[in-house]
Amino acid sequence: MNIAVDFSLRYENCIPQTATFGGIYVVYAHSKNDANIWTLLDIGQAKNIFERHEKHERKPLWLAYAKKYNCDLVYYLAQIDNSNYHRDIAEAALLYKMQPRCATDGKDGYHHGDVTITVEGHLQNAFGTFSLKNTDSHIAGSFILRTDQSVWHSRKRLMSSVSAQMPS
Repeated sequence: MNIAVDFSLRYENCIPQTATFGGIYVVYAHSKNDANIWTLLDIGQAKNIFERHEKHERKPLWLAYAKKYNCDLVYYLAQIDNSNYHRDIAEAALLYKMQPRCATDGKDGYHHGDVTITVEGHLQNAFGTFSLKNTDSHIAGSFILRTDQSVWHSRKRLMSSVSAQMPS
């Protein structure tokens, strides 16, 4: 049997310092010189995104990249408070599928049960909907999860055309 998980993640541009909930975060570098250049730096999960952001071991890499390439760091968050297990699955799927520049783990394979991720909000054009199967040997069990995440956001800055500028 497969472990099947369906996630609907709604991402909003926000200030991580105000995000005291659990979820999946995405860090982009957005060029100050060319509004069409976006670089995916990292994807992760945390029970408390604010605490994770403040102490993140790769935060110096994000800041160095932003400085070197004259970029703003832009954060997107999707709330998942259910459990570490659910956040782990969503994080693992996104890391493997999207291959962010600064991530060090999770890019070599997807090691959970079958999953379908539907990304909505600001990252819909960049991530869309995708399905993954475990890249390891078959996992036994049966589990289905459907989450319709509530919308949460706090604008770091007004970006009226973010969706149109995100890479396809």
